[in-house]
Amino acid sequence: MSKLTVKEKIEIYEKRQQGITISSLSQKYNVHGENLKYLICLIKRHGYGVVERKNNRYYSPDLKEEESTTEEKVSVVSELQQN
Repeated sequence: MSKLTVKEKIEIYEKRQQGITISSLSQKYNVHGENLKYLICLIKRHGYGVVERKNNRYYSPDLKEEESTTEEKVSVVSELQQN
């Protein structure tokens, strides 16, 4: 399956709403039909916002270390409370 742009995903949804078949869309965009059905269902249920590209969040090593330390403290406190 090739990666689709946001614009292509919206085009696929709109063309399907106009009555174009899944198989013809599948051939045109070189995407398996089941994946297109899933994409169309997602957009139908959640709107166009679901297909927008989102970048992964970056967490600095310092922040990760701080979070790890906090989790360890919570774990120790909960163990002490149980005893």
